[in-house]
Amino acid sequence: MIQFITSLLIALSPYQGCAVRDGHLWCWSRDGVASIDLPHPVTAIAMNARATCAIANGALYCWDGYPQPPNPQPVLPLTEDVRAVGLGVAHACAVKGDQLYCWGSSQYGQAGAGGDTPIRILNSKVKDLAVGSWHTCALHDQEVVCFGWNRYGQLGAGKSTISTTQPISVQVPQAPVKALFAHDDAACAVTRGAVYCWGEFAHPQYGPTRFFTPTLTFRGQVDALNIDKVGACAITRTGQLFCYDDAPARFRHIPIRERVVGVARSLRSRAALTQSGCVMTWGDNSYQTVNPFKSSPRFYPFPYPLPFFCPESDGKV
Repeated sequence: MIQFITSLLIALSPYQGCAVRDGHLWCWSRDGVASIDLPHPVTAIAMNARATCAIANGALYCWDGYPQPPNPQPVLPLTEDVRAVGLGVAHACAVKGDQLYCWGSSQYGQAGAGGDTPIRILNSKVKDLAVGSWHTCALHDQEVVCFGWNRYGQLGAGKSTISTTQPISVQVPQAPVKALFAHDDAACAVTRGAVYCWGEFAHPQYGPTRFFTPTLTFRGQVDALNIDKVGACAITRTGQLFCYDDAPARFRHIPIRERVVGVARSLRSRAALTQSGCVMTWGDNSYQTVNPFKSSPRFYPFPYPLPFFCPESDGKV
């Protein structure tokens, strides 16, 4: 059976966050915390600024993002054996069994032929999925392939291709690849002992850092990763969390007492899910994604335990 390391249990958008606890999906925003009515169990979620998708009891459901009231609708024909899902700016992809499906806008080829109905892109042996703003990557058998826009190196195959609907091979230096992650204009591959990334990280202070082929970004045993336009967070095999938000990349340890099992990033906000189901948030609270119960302070420099998810917390980390 294929095991998807990148099945996400926590996600952030600029306006809300969601996390899976005991198989149920809960979301928070400046309106508070609410349970999402989905079949049990929820095994993965994905989110962008306009929509949220979740895999519940093997089926895929999607709905409009905040501030619209959640109204999950099944995505046909992805009603069973869905293993992974990812959202770009205007397209989505999912893995059903070991087949890759995409739908939505395909302006740069990121959804294959595109359209409102999911179409099959790869017929077999898909082991993982990562979706960026305008590009898509998949672990196909033992090979990483990407398609879509390549202006900033998102396809990891040099500068010769601008955009393509056809999956092209990405040569990751250290094989085998265990998992893929993507966000905005970048993608990363986790191998045994290292993380390699390609594309662009555009920090507002330090400017863009661009890699057109996979480049060593983090050395260590990593079980999960989350990246955005300005940096990355990595969860090590021992459950410790390391993040960087500057350039050149300097990972620093994030002090969380419990084992971390999930991490999410969005603009200037961060969130981590611990083994006990506690959600820790930090960063910019302008839209109350760090603390849905208070509009101030506007910035939390250290992980803050959300009271709803961490009822026994003493407020310390």
